[in-house]
Amino acid sequence: MQWWATGLVPDVVHHWQVARSELVEQGPLVEVLFAPHPADIELLAQEGTPWQPIPHRMMVDTGAEITVVEDAVPKFLNLEPIRFQAIAGVTGDLDCPIYRLEIRIRSNHHDDGHIQFSADVFAIPPVAELARPHVGLLGRDFLQFVRFEYDGPSGTYRLVDEKPHRIGHI
Repeated sequence: MQWWATGLVPDVVHHWQVARSELVEQGPLVEVLFAPHPADIELLAQEGTPWQPIPHRMMVDTGAEITVVEDAVPKFLNLEPIRFQAIAGVTGDLDCPIYRLEIRIRSNHHDDGHIQFSADVFAIPPVAELARPHVGLLGRDFLQFVRFEYDGPSGTYRLVDEKPHRIGHI
């Protein structure tokens, strides 16, 4: 039986394979698409504030409690912070702006699926002396909703969204 006959969308899976040295040097990087939080899109339209989705990469970080992005991401989307909050990290203590964002990860499993994460996200200034191939970290606040599989010897990792969605009720 095909998945569309069941009325359930199959698991959304994003998987990637890289050289083991890349996993060591860069960590597991995920291609994402940044957009305003769904609740803010209509408000931005009413205000006439233009925005375009931003494709980039984020690193999955099981040691990060929260998801963070470089502050250029919400600024590019013309978003305003909803509040400020102090955080402590490897670069020291910061008073960070918090933005509402949507982060989408395209599925490699089927063409129309994606993992969607809408949340309050901390924005941090880029660290000039750290050239990174990503603009943020997907922390445990995101990982609590997906299964993350990391296979170092094979150089593969997967994000799996297992919650079955009823078609028409997503």
